[in-house]
This record gives sequence, structure tokens and C-alpha cells, in this order.
Amino acid sequence: MNEANLLVRFIIERFELRPKQLGAGARSGVVELGEYNRGRIIGLLERLLVFFFVLTGQMAALGFVSAAKGIARFKNLEDRDFAEYFLIGTMASVISAGLVSLITKHLLMG
Repeated sequence: MNEANLLVRFIIERFELRPKQLGAGARSGVVELGEYNRGRIIGLLERLLVFFFVLTGQMAALGFVSAAKGIARFKNLEDRDFAEYFLIGTMASVISAGLVSLITKHLLMG
């Protein structure tokens, strides 16, 4: 699941999707190391939850993951650049975890 961080970051960097400014006081194009590390941990936990929810067939619980992230970033979502960055990162993360989970489920269940 940690390797999916590389995929998400690659997509964001490849298509230049990082917002010009990540919050008040942030320098353009520069992400604070603490914020970067928190994002990595949140992404890892997000993918872990998605993996287990899909593996156990709890598709309705996937809404919990989106709701929790949306609540945590509610004020930031007013900035359209950040909202798009956030949504693309979340979608790429959820899709990668969902695919790995479906493949795992297929291999385990035959």
C-alpha cells in the first residue's frame, strides 16, 4: 500500500496538479516536510481502510473514508486548485487500493 504513494505523487507531479499555494503562508510550489509526511500517513491509512472494506465487501463503508477526509479538509476545499488536487489524489489513492484489493480477493477466493 505504501508504494501507491509513489503512484499518487507521480500523477500529481506529471500533470502539474499541485496547487500554486498550499495554505496560508506556504511558498509557491513548496510543501512543508511535516505536511508531506502527514499526507503520506493519511494516504497509507486511507488505502488500508479501502483495501479491507473492499476485501470484506463493505462497499458502503467507503463513504466513511471520503467523509472523514472531506471533514478534515473542509475549509481548504473552498480553494478550487486545492480541491481539485485533493480530489485527484484521493481518487488515485482509492482506485489503487481498490484494484489491489479486488485482485487479492480474486486470488484468494479463486
